[in-house]
Amino acid sequence: MQLKALGVVALIAGAFSILSGSSATAADPATVAQLLATKKCVGCILINADLRNADLKGADLRGADLSFADLGGVDLSGANLSGVKLEGALLNCAFNDLTDIQQCANLTGANLSGANLSTANLLKATLNQANLSKANLTLAHLSSFLIRADLRDAILRGAQLAGAEMSGADLRGANLGKAIVGDRLQVATNLTINQASGVLTPANLSQANLQGVDLSQVDMTGVKLVGAIMPDGTVHP
Repeated sequence: MQLKALGVVALIAGAFSILSGSSATAADPATVAQLLATKKCVGCILINADLRNADLKGADLRGADLSFADLGGVDLSGANLSGVKLEGALLNCAFNDLTDIQQCANLTGANLSGANLSTANLLKATLNQANLSKANLTLAHLSSFLIRADLRDAILRGAQLAGAEMSGADLRGANLGKAIVGDRLQVATNLTINQASGVLTPANLSQANLQGVDLSQVDMTGVKLVGAIMPDGTVHP
């Protein structure tokens, strides 16, 4: 019952973020066109931009504001997104009219250090070997591919990580405490339960580095930890 309640809270938080973004002024079409043409838009204001399925491989978006933007299916592999604001953004999957198939966001090897991804939806996104050090992922939906991702000192309060593939990820110093929603509600980081189906879907943290991580408030039921370096420095069998 408690886990279901937490899932509902997370869904409400995500829905609130999207609704807040939809009421914002749309991104300037000229700025969007500049980004698509040059793949460079340092510090640009792209709030609420529609960039679904865009090819932005290797793009330079340092310090840009992409809050509430729709980036479903986008290719941002190798992009520089350090310090970017992606609060409430959609970085999940989208149907591609050209290929007639659904494709999911690709952020393989992207630099997201210090980025704000709070309440962002990254369901099924690929973030393998991405740099998410010191990123804010509070209440983010991260049932994603995070193989060998750098999550050192990242804020993962209340994040949805059930089913996430995080083998070899570096989580040293990451914050997996509870997120505070409103005045009283507390949402725990979820590594076990699929919030949509309620089914036990543990994350894979095999060979991950969890040194210095406080797991006291996290349900680790079924989480795969083979070869992981635990908070006390021991290696899980």
